[in-house]
Amino acid sequence: MSIAKPTHVAVSKSDPSQIYARITNKNVYRLNRQLPHDQAARMVVKIVASGKLQLKNWTKVEKRAPQTASLSPKPLMGADPVAPRHRILAEFKAKCDKADHAQLTEWHGTKLRKASNLEAVFETFQNTMSDTENDWLELDRIQRLLDVVTTERDYAKGALS
Repeated sequence: MSIAKPTHVAVSKSDPSQIYARITNKNVYRLNRQLPHDQAARMVVKIVASGKLQLKNWTKVEKRAPQTASLSPKPLMGADPVAPRHRILAEFKAKCDKADHAQLTEWHGTKLRKASNLEAVFETFQNTMSDTENDWLELDRIQRLLDVVTTERDYAKGALS
């Protein structure tokens, strides 16, 4: 017998004899019994007051969609594409100046992998995009991010020498 904690309990808008509850993991359940409207309202108050549901009396009606990561990288901070790039590069250069040889080698490898992955994303997006303003903006964001990563890669390689 599973017990769940409801976060929201309400009577159905389309059928006042049905009660729905959303539990802490965001799944939605419907009460198996149908109640007269006045009893349904009292049952909602009773469920909220108790703070728990016995799920054997409920049927799951909505499955939560899995969260997926965006395929395109997040845009650089701010509306101005130049200022954040210079700040990011300046911070990376300062870190490189303080790092030892092993750390620089690791960063160069990481930046090399990121640059090759971003190049693949850029080519794929460029080949599959439609001719809309949003797609052109996204392509520009990918290009700016690729510029930052390749500049960091080149700086790390130069610091190794």
